[in-house]
Amino acid sequence: MRIAVIEDEKPIREGLVRVLHKINPDYHVVDSAENGMDGLKLLERERPDLIFLDIRMPDMDGLSMLKEAREQGIEVKVVILTAYSDFKYAKEAISLGIENYLLKPVDLQELRKTMEKIESELMVEARGRQALSLEQLLTETLEGRLTLDAGLEAALSQNYGITMTDHMYCLYILLGKHYETDKGGVEEFFREFSSHRQETELCMTARDSRKAFFICFYHISDSKKFIRYIKRSVIPALSARIRNHGVFTWKVCGSFSGLAGAEEELVDAGGWNLILGDGVLIECDKISAVRVCPSAYPTELENRARHAVMRLDSQEFIRCFQQFMESCLLEVHRPQDIREVCLRFAYAVINTAKECGTLKDEELMVQNVMRTILESVRWDDIMDVLLELFSMIRPEQKEQSSSELLVQRALSLIRESYSQGINLEETARRLRVSEEYLGKLLKKETGQSFTEIIRKLRIDRAKRLLLDTDLKLNQIAALTGFSDPKYMSKVFRAEVGMLPNEYRRMNT
Repeated sequence: MRIAVIEDEKPIREGLVRVLHKINPDYHVVDSAENGMDGLKLLERERPDLIFLDIRMPDMDGLSMLKEAREQGIEVKVVILTAYSDFKYAKEAISLGIENYLLKPVDLQELRKTMEKIESELMVEARGRQALSLEQLLTETLEGRLTLDAGLEAALSQNYGITMTDHMYCLYILLGKHYETDKGGVEEFFREFSSHRQETELCMTARDSRKAFFICFYHISDSKKFIRYIKRSVIPALSARIRNHGVFTWKVCGSFSGLAGAEEELVDAGGWNLILGDGVLIECDKISAVRVCPSAYPTELENRARHAVMRLDSQEFIRCFQQFMESCLLEVHRPQDIREVCLRFAYAVINTAKECGTLKDEELMVQNVMRTILESVRWDDIMDVLLELFSMIRPEQKEQSSSELLVQRALSLIRESYSQGINLEETARRLRVSEEYLGKLLKKETGQSFTEIIRKLRIDRAKRLLLDTDLKLNQIAALTGFSDPKYMSKVFRAEVGMLPNEYRRMNT
């Protein structure tokens, strides 16, 4: 396999080259590039089978480079490299149909699995497309490996009676983590369906990589009656067969050629199960017209969940998440907005666990949480991965003194409230100790005074806001707890060595 690495961080770029060769000596890294412009030239020159692509790079970011390459007709397998702070860019990568992404720093086991998956896909593509059944034609079309030409049109018409004006009625069944246990039930259900309704013609293909099934009905004489039948009879019966584990989406395509782009829309529509609930047929043409509200983040519930983590109180943690879920359903929000607030909730749990204990296999768990929430179409999936995360939180092995525990609690309070003007007196009062005692204890255990801790947190957040947003200095000052932008600039220069606008200019 011919591979290229397009990544601006030299240690990651060189590390991938070494590790890939160790995994399989037949993996040949043809070249590497440190920015999008050079990466595009590399693709034009080398035409590799696979690229590892960083999202954020100078000159041209990874996704812009990929769009340009595709416009030039360059087709290549892609593995996106991302940090979980780049969540919004990872979402865009998924919208481009990129299924493979790895969290930095790259985990060796995840890298090995991804390479095996891509190698298998390349082998399938190399076998050719001779003597394809209708199921195979459907699969090849969905994969984008089949071009609808005059020969294919003739084959569809002659062998299956499908013309280019025939509507195709698409039912998509997402099974997720239940795919292996319930796929047999889906296959059996549609075998029985075909034997009982021989007048209804259908084609079905298992989408193993998506953990889903794509069923395409055609030659339907009365479309309205048929859709009612699917809603009222097929979905309830199938849902019962697979123990309510499926999410069902629906789309009508104007022709066989329209199937090529249908799968992404059907998969995206699955997220509406978070709003509409189980056992509902989610119709793509209807959800596009739904009016949605902006989501509001329930900070109070996050704080309760953080305290539940500190106390290892699983019952309170479950109650918090259930109320969190209910708050998300008070109004209609976009599925991606719900996933984003769930991701923020999960990060709060992860960060609290880091502060108050140890998290076994932390990086692997963070990757698993991110992937699950990014792809979630059911609340049960999100709940399960958060409970798994909670179960892996362990108190520190060494026995902590009361002073160490007090410092941890103080730091947690400071992190929660530093932007709201909390002071040493208020912190001490909430912890029920004297101001003088807490100040000395913080200095002893952390090497920093209360004021220094607050200042560092504010400056660190100001840095992130300067780089990640277009907010003005007065807005950043308000968000970080400074009294005014002039004072923030003075403190910033003392800590960083330059003014905020200089820092933004030099780093963006």
